[in-house]
Amino acid sequence: MIKRSQAFTLIEILLVVAIIGMLAMAGTTSIRNIYILSQLEGERNILARWMEFQQEKAITIGKEQTVTIDYPNKKYTIDLQTIEVKNLELSSDPAGLSFTFKSDGSVNEGTVILKHPAMSQEYKVIVKDGVISVEP
Repeated sequence: MIKRSQAFTLIEILLVVAIIGMLAMAGTTSIRNIYILSQLEGERNILARWMEFQQEKAITIGKEQTVTIDYPNKKYTIDLQTIEVKNLELSSDPAGLSFTFKSDGSVNEGTVILKHPAMSQEYKVIVKDGVISVEP
């Protein structure tokens, strides 16, 4: 009678290691995408809140307030404060947009677009009819 060994073969071990590697890689990609999307959403929300603040400030003090989008340098300027948008693409429609909030609450229309170079999804801050909204 020949006894058979209870050990795993080299092929079985390599197969298990390869499967674990693929699962780890898929998990890392998912976590990276979640991080990028949360970064986009966070930057979009910060910009929208700053714009709402500037609109309220214009109404309260009765003086025009401006938010300037400097998309080639990935920055926007509010009062004298410049905020840099890191690792994201920043653009506007129309290009070179500057929002001027007036004391009556009105503001020129336009859209600011935030996008990550590795993803196709865009996050937007839309200003229309004096209302600031976000997408998606």
